[in-house]
Amino acid sequence: MSRFQLNPRQGLQVNITHEEIVNVFHSLFYASEQDHSGPPKLYNGVPIHKNPFDMFNYQQILFTQKPDYIIECGAFQGGSTLFFADTLSLIGKGKIVSVDICERAERWFPQVEAHERTILIPGSSVAPDIVSQVKNVVKDGKSFFVILDSLHTQAHVLAEMESYGPLLTKGNYMIVEDSNLNGHPLPPEWHTQTMREGGPFEAVQEYMKKYSDFQIDKDMENRFLFSYAPSGYLVKQ
Repeated sequence: MSRFQLNPRQGLQVNITHEEIVNVFHSLFYASEQDHSGPPKLYNGVPIHKNPFDMFNYQQILFTQKPDYIIECGAFQGGSTLFFADTLSLIGKGKIVSVDICERAERWFPQVEAHERTILIPGSSVAPDIVSQVKNVVKDGKSFFVILDSLHTQAHVLAEMESYGPLLTKGNYMIVEDSNLNGHPLPPEWHTQTMREGGPFEAVQEYMKKYSDFQIDKDMENRFLFSYAPSGYLVKQ
């Protein structure tokens, strides 16, 4: 692997690999995203909590595949829901089915609720009645895009993957977000629940051992050097 020498004119002899540079910047970028002391991070006036590099990838996938439905597990205020809905409007087809527990004061903002392409379902993304409700809503669909960004524990994410993965057809993407937690590369102590119980990355590993219906798309994941979904861009085979 290539190594780089920093500030050689100043006599600083520090060698660092390409991977180390990316991982350090990843951690710095993530920490800055979690720091709410500066200007809020908004999409058309709604708070958004995703990596913009990933968001650019998502719109490219959506424009290429033009899915009938996006299934979003975890919304928290709805900035990404609105982003996806607007993207579908530009494409000219599709709806986004957004599922969130909504047990906090912040839920989908009014402009998200009012969008013609949003279908909002309050509840746990793995509760049997909610899974059945989602499947009933999307039963006429032939192409899907699934994004998982709710509770980050291994068991919960695995249950989501097993619930919604079978809906997808060949070439469709299922994105497992926040697989960067628990040492991949973010320090485990930054999210103590996943440190104790395993997180999205471990859920992907477990899923891939049990099933062979998805393949990891590393090329899409690495287009902008780092992603909040390492090993989380899964393509249906």
